[in-house]
Amino acid sequence: MNSFFQYKIILTGGGTAGHIWPHFALFEGEKSPLAKAFQNHQLEIHYMGSESGMEKDLVKAIQPNWFYHPIATGKLRRYFSIQNFLDTFKIVLGFFQAFFLIGKIKPSVVFSKGGFVSAPVVWAAWLRGIPIVIHESDATLALATKLTIPFA
Repeated sequence: MNSFFQYKIILTGGGTAGHIWPHFALFEGEKSPLAKAFQNHQLEIHYMGSESGMEKDLVKAIQPNWFYHPIATGKLRRYFSIQNFLDTFKIVLGFFQAFFLIGKIKPSVVFSKGGFVSAPVVWAAWLRGIPIVIHESDATLALATKLTIPFA
């Protein structure tokens, strides 16, 4: 992490490709101001995703110059499952990991695309006073988006 960058952005989202690909689209095209800023070394990109989800492989393959930070994550199912109990602890751990990473990175903004990995990142950014942008492209809001909207 070099200190000469003017801005730092944290991108977050995962679980499905629909939560990941839109991040790449922000940096495509000759007229993209984000792409220009990144190419001119004015922008440092950090991605917070799960430890083993597809987002890790996609980010490393498509944008190898982005910094990838894995955090613990869990999923809250809308039905009874013992896994809900265990995943609650993973979500809390992911929140603390995101909180400390955000303190270290000191981003200008957090951009969330959804998926449950994004919720702890959004909550931690809000607690640290970092502006948050949430993008939801689905017709109905997913649970993670519903839980993070009040913090954006």
